[in-house]
Amino acid sequence: MSIVKRLLMLKWIVAVLAIVVFAFYCYYTLAFETSEDFVDCKCIVGISNSLVHSILLETPFGVIVKDSDFKLLFSNQSEIAVNESLEDVLKRKYSKILYYVSIESLNGTLSYLTSRDCFNKARVGDLVRFKVFRFVEIPTVVELWCYK
Repeated sequence: MSIVKRLLMLKWIVAVLAIVVFAFYCYYTLAFETSEDFVDCKCIVGISNSLVHSILLETPFGVIVKDSDFKLLFSNQSEIAVNESLEDVLKRKYSKILYYVSIESLNGTLSYLTSRDCFNKARVGDLVRFKVFRFVEIPTVVELWCYK
């Protein structure tokens, strides 16, 4: 193979790699958004037989337990944090447990699906920095940093 053909092939390989790198950069830039705002409320939801049930809501005014089966479990708590054993108790009734954090911004309050870890880090009323993954059906908080 001549040097000219090798250089031409190398040029095409470099061009393809540049396109791939640019595509990943665009995807990452568009897919993730980092913001700072205040936590308005937190919510735990359970799914059973394809039905969605509100288990509890933590607001600036306190904790509202919506599922009477768990009133004793969450009574006298001003802030909710869920460890693995508590999640196991919730999973005895519900096949899936989902955690939501509502963030108040200038554009209104938006609720985001999140992990148990991010849910536990979030404190109602606190300013947080968070990263949202937008390329899913429900925008999801994938990282959350607290300033306290």
